[in-house]
Amino acid sequence: MASAWSAIFTFCFVWVAVYLFLRFLHAVWTVTEHFNWALSPAYRSRHKRGTLDLALDRAAKLMGWGATVALPVGTVSLLAALFQ
Repeated sequence: MASAWSAIFTFCFVWVAVYLFLRFLHAVWTVTEHFNWALSPAYRSRHKRGTLDLALDRAAKLMGWGATVALPVGTVSLLAALFQ
């Protein structure tokens, strides 16, 4: 049973780690786009969001909901594996 708790913990840990990496990647992408837009000599009335930006945003939102569940489940499974 300890190996099952360990596998659940590992899955939850990886899920949260990938979510944090995806959020970081999205933040870097957003800052880079806004920084390039601010230095651009041409005036643009509105900055359009690209397909990569929209895809990263959608994936981050989906993984965020999963991380909301995975973090408590991973914590409980870690405690269960330790105190078994």
